[in-house]
Amino acid sequence: MAIASTNPATGEGVERFEELTAGQLEDKLALAAAAAESYRLTSVEDGAGWLRAAADRLESEADDVAELIVTEMGKTLRAARQEVAKCVGGLRFQAGHGPEFLHDVDGDGESVGARRTYVTAMSSPVPSSTATPPATRRSPSAESDAVATAANCRTSACASS
Repeated sequence: MAIASTNPATGEGVERFEELTAGQLEDKLALAAAAAESYRLTSVEDGAGWLRAAADRLESEADDVAELIVTEMGKTLRAARQEVAKCVGGLRFQAGHGPEFLHDVDGDGESVGARRTYVTAMSSPVPSSTATPPATRRSPSAESDAVATAANCRTSACASS
């Protein structure tokens, strides 16, 4: 069964995608698991660099991304441009402040039998409705995959913020 992307403002079909086979899905899950194993060892500084790179790329492709938001979400062009700018700002904020959010914090781990207490801050680097350009979504290069990992949330697959 094909999956269709439809412009909500016009009802016009934009693009059709074929469902993955069970084997294709398993291959993608295996690739994701392998990437997660290596990305979990990534330094906070490297992660911040990826976020800065994603912000730079999103900003350089802002017009194309805004058009994609208009097409896939039905937002006005002005609202779409504001969404892109907000996302660029969010990525830059996380790149600049993420390392301080992830530093060790002294705590009372002994009271619960732990040798060490950890405080983990979870924060999305970009709002959930952010679109990324097709080149970012489908790029085979490792550098672009890192950028895509930092900022990949496609409008048709994410809830609007």
